[in-house]
Amino acid sequence: FEAVEALHSNWLEERGVDSANQPTKVQVYLDNTRLGGTETLRTVNVVGVTYIRYYDGVAPSARWGLDHGQGVIYVSSHP
Repeated sequence: FEAVEALHSNWLEERGVDSANQPTKVQVYLDNTRLGGTETLRTVNVVGVTYIRYYDGVAPSARWGLDHGQGVIYVSSHP
């Protein structure tokens, strides 16, 4: 969480309502497992993290579903 906050704090910002007027939060995934909102980044062990990527716009909705319109922070780790 602290690394994302320091380097890309805009990834953590709530963006209001989505196109269906549903308030949603940026979602966090760890190796294709949905963890929840950005606060769940605090539970991710940084040892073994390969990369962290932010998806915004239409891409997260197309990949993970319509309730992901505010974006996804995707964390990939070593197997």
